[in-house]
Amino acid sequence: MRDMFGLTLLSLGVEPENATVDDVTQAQQLLLDANGRNQFRGYYGNEYYDALAAGDLALSVAWSGDISQMALYDNPNVRFVIPETGGMRWNDNLAIPKNAGRPDNAHKLLNYWYDPTAATILSEYIGYFTPVNGVSDRILADAQTARDEGDTETADLYETLAPTVVPTDDQLNNTFPDKQLTEDEEAEWNDLFLEVIGG
Repeated sequence: MRDMFGLTLLSLGVEPENATVDDVTQAQQLLLDANGRNQFRGYYGNEYYDALAAGDLALSVAWSGDISQMALYDNPNVRFVIPETGGMRWNDNLAIPKNAGRPDNAHKLLNYWYDPTAATILSEYIGYFTPVNGVSDRILADAQTARDEGDTETADLYETLAPTVVPTDDQLNNTFPDKQLTEDEEAEWNDLFLEVIGG
């Protein structure tokens, strides 16, 4: 719901974080009109991956890391593109609940994943954007080590991956955060989206 409404709002010139229910109703109508023209095959969750990798879809809303992995392992012809009208900016978060029993252990886990060494290993494995400085350079260094050891397959993989784990300024400048919805807004947006997907 958030991705589809967010992208549709952007196509209407509305930044999602400032959207009103009237704006979302307009976005809903645009999607309903597209449905009436059979413009979309469907509204996908994570299952878009297999169809896009197989070439059964020409275009899909997708996560950047999935596309990096897909290009490396499943279909070298796919590309991650942010629409000219903008894309949604989203990130995973780690949080420590207020009354956590072992906050020190949580801090240790956070410190581990934000250490450049662990962050590099993670990025080499999943291909997603990283917030940790220097990871791209570390991946290139690992590529050179692999090449020096005669492992050209790993070297080629890492050299392809290194530039994909850090978003460019142009990519970030054309992305927008979701609106922080109240419970009532969330319910209203969800109801509007259920009509779009035929729920």
